[in-house]
Amino acid sequence: AQYEHLKEILSAELDVEPSPESISLYERIHDGELAPRPAEQRSIRGYELRELIGSGHFGAVYRARQPVVDRDVAVKIILPHFANDPYFIRRFEVEAQLIARLEHPCIVPPYD
Repeated sequence: AQYEHLKEILSAELDVEPSPESISLYERIHDGELAPRPAEQRSIRGYELRELIGSGHFGAVYRARQPVVDRDVAVKIILPHFANDPYFIRRFEVEAQLIARLEHPCIVPPYD
């Protein structure tokens, strides 16, 4: 989204396209080459984070291991600037409550 916004501003204000360097950087980010990754065996609240599955505007999802019950899980980590936003936290909680009520093979149930 930021890249598209950059393209619009460059076109509207300067009548130019993004530089080859900007395009290359966008492609590397889009392809996941520059995505933030946790340190090996980094743990958060009893979960061992493995590799990044995906990331977005609000956070990132990691493949993880929950050693206490010996299972693989997905862990969604909220970006720090949203972690203290009461409105965002409430929306996140409502989303988790709604998803917890759904049962389908293609929907990952929330555990924690």
